[in-house]
Amino acid sequence: MRFTQLALLACACASLWTAEERIHFPDDAGVIDLTQEPYLAKGDGKTDCTDAIQRALDDYAAKNRILYLPAGKYMVSHTLVWGPSKRLNPDLDENWAAYNRHRLTILQGEQESKTIIQLIDNAPEFQDTAWRDKDERPGGTAVIWTGGWPAQRFRNAVRNLTIDTGKGNPGAIGIQFNASNQGTMHRLTVRSGDGAGQIGIDLGFCGDHGPGAGRHLTVMGFDYGIWASSMNSMTLWDVEVKKQNKAGIRVLAEELMLGDLRSVNAVPALEVGSRWSSWATVVTGSFTGGAKDQPAVRIMGDVKSRHVYCRDVKVSGYGTTVSVEKDSSRDVASGDLTEWSLHGIKTLFDGDTKASLRLPIKYAPEIPLPALGKAWANPLTFGATGDGKADDTAGIQAAIDSGASTIYFPGGKEFNFTTLTIRANTERLIGCETYLNGDAITVAEGTKPLIFERFHPTWNNGRNAKLSIECPRTVILRDLVGIETHARSSGDVFIEDVCSTLFLHGKDSKVWCRFLNYEPNKKIGLVNDGGQLWILGSKVEHAGGKAIFKNGSRSELFGAFWYASFGSKEQEPGIEIIDSQATITTHRQHSFGKGVWTNWIKVTRDGETKIWDDWNLDMLCIGK
Repeated sequence: MRFTQLALLACACASLWTAEERIHFPDDAGVIDLTQEPYLAKGDGKTDCTDAIQRALDDYAAKNRILYLPAGKYMVSHTLVWGPSKRLNPDLDENWAAYNRHRLTILQGEQESKTIIQLIDNAPEFQDTAWRDKDERPGGTAVIWTGGWPAQRFRNAVRNLTIDTGKGNPGAIGIQFNASNQGTMHRLTVRSGDGAGQIGIDLGFCGDHGPGAGRHLTVMGFDYGIWASSMNSMTLWDVEVKKQNKAGIRVLAEELMLGDLRSVNAVPALEVGSRWSSWATVVTGSFTGGAKDQPAVRIMGDVKSRHVYCRDVKVSGYGTTVSVEKDSSRDVASGDLTEWSLHGIKTLFDGDTKASLRLPIKYAPEIPLPALGKAWANPLTFGATGDGKADDTAGIQAAIDSGASTIYFPGGKEFNFTTLTIRANTERLIGCETYLNGDAITVAEGTKPLIFERFHPTWNNGRNAKLSIECPRTVILRDLVGIETHARSSGDVFIEDVCSTLFLHGKDSKVWCRFLNYEPNKKIGLVNDGGQLWILGSKVEHAGGKAIFKNGSRSELFGAFWYASFGSKEQEPGIEIIDSQATITTHRQHSFGKGVWTNWIKVTRDGETKIWDDWNLDMLCIGK
């Protein structure tokens, strides 16, 4: 799908994900149903379920399990915290808490519009509206809190549900979400019952926050729909914010990457600043409903430490498209934002075009789970043990060869394998947040799309399997860690919220990524060898060479967080581009220690080499 007209873009964005998922699992999938014993949460819209849900969060703290809420309205009166809870465990050792909890926890609803966690009206703990002056942010209390510092909140997720902050709760925050390296909010609605409240989705309540992802998000009401003011970056796409009181989204001291962003607001859709190092990237969307006395985008504070890039954003109703608080001479954007960067567009070679490559933008097809029954196969049924010790190759392969379309791996299990071959009948391998360790997976045949989702290698000593795509079928990798991907065919590959390395082989390979954390065990974690690569949001760690683009490849990297704290001051370039084209926008480097990239990008063209070492830019174009 390539958008060539903004009117077409706005229409397409509004209808990309219209079908609502219904999530269900077989009885033997290792999923914890919170309406069953011992928790007995009642989704009747009357019973206070706070303690029932909290006990489950405590019992399965950091255990990589799915905590499942069937359709219903679950009333709460206190904050639900990733366990264990200090409220239910007053003698909790907080030293242990800092690193070993608040991670590997998945709260899963059955259906976004029908699984509702609702705060009672006029809840006493949700009345405080005072700002935290030291942090320059609203105070308030969250309905759901998924963990604070340090950056160890691996694989947290909140999926397929609605959070309603009720009425008479002006100090309410819908969710304070934190994940590190991989973790997601998926099909989440956050709404205020009376329009009041501090923040819908809070991504800035602690210093170490992210990197993580969110997709298919809706926020209705609150002073701010989304607040991002932490360090480690977040990537969000298919986002709608509407009816906010002060701003749709505010970004301070954060790297926020946004795709398909729709704001329906009289107030600014996006505010950037006023704290140091605030970066925002927006690729496709619409900012509509604006008031004539308001800008669609407000940039606050010192322009030197703000970085903003917008592309293909339709703007209507606002008196000004972009307002720059400290430099009125920069109020140059008007109308739609076809391609705009705060600090201009830069090139490295004379004659290069100051514009993005505009590679086609595609989206992974939406494929619903099949009805329970014969379409599902459990490797345990075919002889696998999932005990983390035995070789489960034969059992897993037998399940794949059984004719079932969906192979599911129960939660609480650990599967080991050597090599697997994916057949034409297999359409999905889904882990119920399962540990999976192996050597190689080959996608050998088939024409229907294939999905890999919700896996993780065993903590600290797992094996990262090498996935080789050898046939021209669409492959989707989503919400997983540790599967090294090699795209070798003409089939489309989609990567969403994945922590692993990626390699494109040949001119037929095409990959679209929406948040890729490609920090490698080896130095180079991302290679485009002649193919076509599109990335919205990425993260790397440790100074040194990280990516190579070569042999006529074409790559677009929209927004990234480069974390260089460890290692030494590197002269080795982070990205090497050899006789290839690239668009690179709003990449931010941060370091607490000695590690730093000095020679950031090395470009060689027709035997001539140039070095780019200036991180202080919104957009760099390489290639004609």
